[in-house]
Amino acid sequence: MQTSMQHPICGNRKARVFTGFARILLFCVLMYSAQVHASVKDTDADGLTDVAETDLYFTNPTDSDTDGDGISDFQEIKQGTNPLVVNVTSSLARQLQMDEQLPLAWYIGRASGILAFILLTIVVVNGLLMTTRLVFRFLPPALNYEMHRFLSWMALVAVIGHFISFTFDKYLRITVSEGLIPFTLIRDFPSALGYSLRWTIGIGTLALYGIVAQVLVSQLKGRFIGLKKWRLLHYTGFLAYALFLIHGIFAGTDSKEWWMIWLYSLSASLVLLLTMLRIVASIRNARKVAVS
Repeated sequence: MQTSMQHPICGNRKARVFTGFARILLFCVLMYSAQVHASVKDTDADGLTDVAETDLYFTNPTDSDTDGDGISDFQEIKQGTNPLVVNVTSSLARQLQMDEQLPLAWYIGRASGILAFILLTIVVVNGLLMTTRLVFRFLPPALNYEMHRFLSWMALVAVIGHFISFTFDKYLRITVSEGLIPFTLIRDFPSALGYSLRWTIGIGTLALYGIVAQVLVSQLKGRFIGLKKWRLLHYTGFLAYALFLIHGIFAGTDSKEWWMIWLYSLSASLVLLLTMLRIVASIRNARKVAVS
């Protein structure tokens, strides 16, 4: 009885042909996918793909407003103006329209940011007064401690509200990832003082994480964290305050206003003065212990 057997050379040849065909097909699929991704990619989220901006309109694919006149590249192309040339008339009209019809999210973001800074200032100042025991003349220690924790939570809530509100703002269009991952904002916007929001928003994100860490450390005090470790970790609250102060000055819409300048100055002066008093008191206590 004869059995049909495939020649090994022919079998290997067919396998190589099939493998080569599969590789070519996979390469074509990957190239097609890359082309499709490139054709629909919109880095600055202005409604124009990166390919269209670089090859057709010669605009900047990483900046939604290439000429910086306050009108996005997509809007200029839609209305028939040149996105590479500043349109003074349209720019002024756009600015007036934004001033008259600012979205609710913008006002909430500004108000919550100022409220968060005031609450954070009170928390830091109150904490410094607690260490110098000056505040105990007006409030019992237990009540003051609970008030300190409550205001810390309120400051955190205000900061989170400040962040969330700008994700709904139609002008900034900050995504959740851009707000939570520091220095990942691709689009560039000038602040009221003319600084880039790309790095000032990143500093604000770091301040948010610092405030979250302070609240969590306070909640874990005495349960999972000892007093010495808690004090060491609690010192980072000064860094969170400093970062939020820098963020507010360089990114705030009202940084040019006199009342906001006074608020920043008063807050920084109080924190600096009380910090110096605390350092002096610590040095005196250390000398007393050494003498005794």
